[in-house]
Amino acid sequence: MSWDSEFAEPIDLPNKLVATTLRQVIAYISELPDAEQNSPEWQNARECVLQAADQVGSIWFARIAIMQALQRDREKVV
Repeated sequence: MSWDSEFAEPIDLPNKLVATTLRQVIAYISELPDAEQNSPEWQNARECVLQAADQVGSIWFARIAIMQALQRDREKVV
């Protein structure tokens, strides 16, 4: 993989952009406020993206981690 590796499906980001590559997602994460970047969900997402770019992780796992981080503030249904 590389930073220009593309996800199978684009990821809709809250800032009205659509991420199609690892590079776009890591840029989005780096623009988040520090408190949000330091949340466990975003730390996990960043780590998964870095691993996918370094070819030691899966782009699928990176996508899942990003989707979980994007949905972290949604109300949990019990």
